[in-house]
Amino acid sequence: MKHPTNRKIIEALAEKNLSFTQLLNICEKDFEHGRFGYHLRSLKGFIKLEPQTKKYQLTYRGQLLQDVIREVKRLVKRRNQPLIYIEQLTLKDHAFALCNDKQFKQNIVFSHLRNGLLKGCASVYVVDEKNFDDEVLSLKSLGVDINDLPQNALLFMSSSDCYLKKGKADHKIILDNWLRLLKDKEKEGFRGLHAACEMATFIDNNKISELLKYESSLGKSFNFNISSLCIYNQEMFVENNLSQLSKYHGHIISENLWGKTIT
Repeated sequence: MKHPTNRKIIEALAEKNLSFTQLLNICEKDFEHGRFGYHLRSLKGFIKLEPQTKKYQLTYRGQLLQDVIREVKRLVKRRNQPLIYIEQLTLKDHAFALCNDKQFKQNIVFSHLRNGLLKGCASVYVVDEKNFDDEVLSLKSLGVDINDLPQNALLFMSSSDCYLKKGKADHKIILDNWLRLLKDKEKEGFRGLHAACEMATFIDNNKISELLKYESSLGKSFNFNISSLCIYNQEMFVENNLSQLSKYHGHIISENLWGKTIT
């Protein structure tokens, strides 16, 4: 059911039986009678006119359709909840996201980076070099027009360049590099950094212990003006490692779970 007017009619009649005029006022007061009548006729089989009361009501098929509409709305609302939660993250928040679905990952990355830009921060996307070009194009397809942004407001960094130096992952060096970048951006007039960071390079290079040491050194929240969203593929981890990660972050986001981690 693509047309919003048809959905409004079904939803209105799910509440109570209504006359033509009542439906017209609920759905669209400025509708011409002829146009609105077309919508009613297109719902034949889902609604019917009661001859005695001159009011429309749902048929059994209409009631089933309303159940479908209600369920779709519930699913859409639930799907948007992680994105709404991400928009509430602020500077000094340390969050991690579990992503098994590529579209979900792109949506939360876009939301976090956009949120930073809207708040006057610079945004940084640390992305696996194997997917570098694809991810940049994906952000553009989601509405990120790099040319319209303030100069140096959005950066893309290779995850191996960010986290590995000569094959080694030293948590102190990584943090120093982040603080240096933050200082540079603050000098340029930005309020801080919003970073979305793919962490797969640690796993790909067998640096699990270094990864956990790095994350634990950061703590659940920062004392500097960075909001970090660390992105993990859940299938890469055993349950024990995921449990440890939750101890090192203040927030968790996945398709089915979002909120503050347990202290």
